[in-house]
Amino acid sequence: MAGASVQYEERYFLGVQTTAITTAVAFDGSTIGIGTGEPALKVTNNPSLNPGVEFVQQVKAHGQSTQQKSAAANNEIQLHIPKPTTSLEFDLNANNLTLAMWLLLQGGVSENAISPFVKTAIPYTSPVPIVWGSIVHEVESATAGENAAIHGCIASSLTIASDATSQSVKATLELMGRSHVDTIDTSSFTTVDPLIDVLLFKNMTALLDANAVDIESFSITMVNNAISKWYHGTAITKHLLNRIGIEGEFVIPRDSGSANEDENEMLIKLKALTDFLFTVHWGNSPATADGDVSLITNAFITGAEKIETDGELGYSVSFEGADDLTNDFSWTWADNLDRAI
Repeated sequence: MAGASVQYEERYFLGVQTTAITTAVAFDGSTIGIGTGEPALKVTNNPSLNPGVEFVQQVKAHGQSTQQKSAAANNEIQLHIPKPTTSLEFDLNANNLTLAMWLLLQGGVSENAISPFVKTAIPYTSPVPIVWGSIVHEVESATAGENAAIHGCIASSLTIASDATSQSVKATLELMGRSHVDTIDTSSFTTVDPLIDVLLFKNMTALLDANAVDIESFSITMVNNAISKWYHGTAITKHLLNRIGIEGEFVIPRDSGSANEDENEMLIKLKALTDFLFTVHWGNSPATADGDVSLITNAFITGAEKIETDGELGYSVSFEGADDLTNDFSWTWADNLDRAI
């Protein structure tokens, strides 16, 4: 009989490998996780690992008014190819950003060869993934049968958001995998707990083009519109990346701290479809030192609504990312770890 389980007892491990979609991450001392040999991920949402079970139903004439399900091959309900997924939420820093962006943008992520090993994310040029992840959920103990895992993962979406009230910079990473296992022995896992500072809203700088502004909150989501393909066989064969999409929003007060970026300017940009560089960064921009994170996105405004926040008037501004043939997006960060990207 399973014992009681509360949130703090459970653990999650996220690691990556560059061999094949069919390979499971070993989670040993060489595993590429938050750090080398540090695959533990402190999630804030306690996610379930969805096996993605689907059914194919075909009504047949068999003389009865209820559907048939049996072990026979000619019954009306058959299992489809499973499509496992999960959604991870965690406090963001440069280290776990590497995992998220590598799984999301694949070959679009590169790394400087010398310390602090600055990473750069730009649009990928190939739809074929080169890195896959494994996410493991340890429920009660290292050998418990309740432990589960999804292997052959890539990310389909990453959302980064924060605000002046909560302060924490939250990441939401959507994963799509190849296979789900409902029992896994984690007794051999390297379980070092990575003690790494997280990003905070109060330490952030926000820019519209070159103008520093005050904002109340922001959210930015990047998707790769990935698809999974299967043919003959019992599992997904491969994932493929499609067109990148970026959208987000920020709340800017009427007095934004910049005479060039007031509420009227938001409306001017909206009416003229004028693109601009939206930047949030911690430390240097572009990143040059360990712990720096810089997210620069060329964007255009899709909506600007006047709002009131705690007695102050401002605008909630929504935007989409776009390439104007000069600027696109360039996200850089440094985690001081050589990940051989």
